[in-house]
Amino acid sequence: MIWSVLYDSPSLESAHDPSVSFVNDFGIRITKAAYPGAHLVEFMPWMMRIPKLLAKWKREATWWHEHDTIKFGALYDDVRRRIVSRMTILWNPLTVLQERRR
Repeated sequence: MIWSVLYDSPSLESAHDPSVSFVNDFGIRITKAAYPGAHLVEFMPWMMRIPKLLAKWKREATWWHEHDTIKFGALYDDVRRRIVSRMTILWNPLTVLQERRR
């Protein structure tokens, strides 16, 4: 139900849908990352200056950021595309009426 409202799509048939797995995995990763003290960089801020080449955690974080941004961006773009197409359908008759008045 929530999926349908948030992403303007039909209700999911199964809890094993790949979209559900993606959102669940994202939630788990974010929750673990938000635990206080989960990362040494919280206690040693100088670690932020370590180059990605030498810091596997930094490369992984960058990869997940890009991956999640692409996935959520695709969901957003699908919703936007559907809304724009509906608006075009709704506005099209109004455009025809305006042209007839001229």
